[in-house]
Amino acid sequence: MHKMFLVAIIISLASKKSCHPHDVGNGGIDKIFRNHIDSGFSGTAIVVKADKVVLQKGYGYAKEENKISNTLKTLFNVASIGKPFTAVTVLKLEKQGLLNTKDYITKYVGKMAA
Repeated sequence: MHKMFLVAIIISLASKKSCHPHDVGNGGIDKIFRNHIDSGFSGTAIVVKADKVVLQKGYGYAKEENKISNTLKTLFNVASIGKPFTAVTVLKLEKQGLLNTKDYITKYVGKMAA
């Protein structure tokens, strides 16, 4: 079973560790992730700053019992994690006046064949 953390949570914990998350050039973000492996963090991270990938790395194990490390090609079962992101996006679009949550979805995607 994978323990999953969002990057935002990991970065928010950086203040409790010995490096600052903005310290990208000196491996600060990598150090944040490495510091949390002993606490159960396992996953991959891709960090982009100013349209440039500054970190792309796997941490912990994909299969701990076999000591198979996570890589950038490791597949994760993320279940329903996309739903909150979709909800926030829809609400932001509504706030911008680009859609209304009271409208039927067919207004935006068309009618489906029965």
